[in-house]
Amino acid sequence: MQKLTRKNWKSEYIQAATVAILKYHPPESESNISKLVPDLGTITVENIQIQMPLLNIDQQGQFLVRDERKLSLKHSFPTRQLGNEVSIRSGCFISDDRLLLYQFRGKHLFVCKLDGSNFSVISLDYEPFNICLYDKNHAVVSLGDKGIQIINLRSLKPGRIIQVEGICFGITSVKDKIWVKNKLQTLTIVDINGKVLKVLHTKFNPYEICANQDGDVYCTDLYSKKVFLVSLDGKEREIYNSYALKDATSVAVDDRGDLYVTGLSSNNIHRISNDGQKHDIVLSAEDGINLPSSLSYNNETRELLVLNDHRKSIIIYKTQ
Repeated sequence: MQKLTRKNWKSEYIQAATVAILKYHPPESESNISKLVPDLGTITVENIQIQMPLLNIDQQGQFLVRDERKLSLKHSFPTRQLGNEVSIRSGCFISDDRLLLYQFRGKHLFVCKLDGSNFSVISLDYEPFNICLYDKNHAVVSLGDKGIQIINLRSLKPGRIIQVEGICFGITSVKDKIWVKNKLQTLTIVDINGKVLKVLHTKFNPYEICANQDGDVYCTDLYSKKVFLVSLDGKEREIYNSYALKDATSVAVDDRGDLYVTGLSSNNIHRISNDGQKHDIVLSAEDGINLPSSLSYNNETRELLVLNDHRKSIIIYKTQ
């Protein structure tokens, strides 16, 4: 018997294959067709433009974002490094290579180095629901039905509370405006003094939100596989929908405008180009991603924070 090798594999198997073909059997009356219908017309090929549908990873395959920007591991640490049984719900980058994190089901914020060292604790009167950077010296924390609290990053002390009706959860800031999800299918925009600038009503239920440099906001749809973009004028559109993304939770925008999305139940991180037409899965279970719940991106250092292991560990990647 001939030894099977990569070189002769094709001939060994393809020659033995059985395939189905279509064979035409003309009727006995075929000779009369030309007499009954002397001209059947002609066939031509024309090129026309059509509107492309929304890119879907399951329908059209996976298209890589630009030049396949790679991620390299920089730091990682367990959240118990901040205290016994401490779970972290979310966080953001702040100045001097530090992180501002908030405790899940607690009333504390943690400030630490990127590796979790040299941490200090900020005590709050109310439980935080989310957090984002407002400027280099301030962060804002959503407090559920208590409103939004300003955090002084120089003194590491909580400041005044901005009164916002409803239950404040997802929060982001851009161009001196604070966006907050405070009601069902509602995004409210306020300034730092609490003045309501605009109230936007959406057809979906926003969960986590993150602004891009243009002032528009990306939103995950609670417990779905969809991501939406909402502009300041209230226009919304679905930009991503994938069966490979299960329970989309957090979103973050990088320095090039590309979007990162966590798949909590799919154990992966998706990346979508800023025009929404290209995407890839940059991190998965093979990279140690397990129940990722939150993201943050530092535009200055080009670093991505991933809250992993269902709030039990923090990983920081460098984008190249």
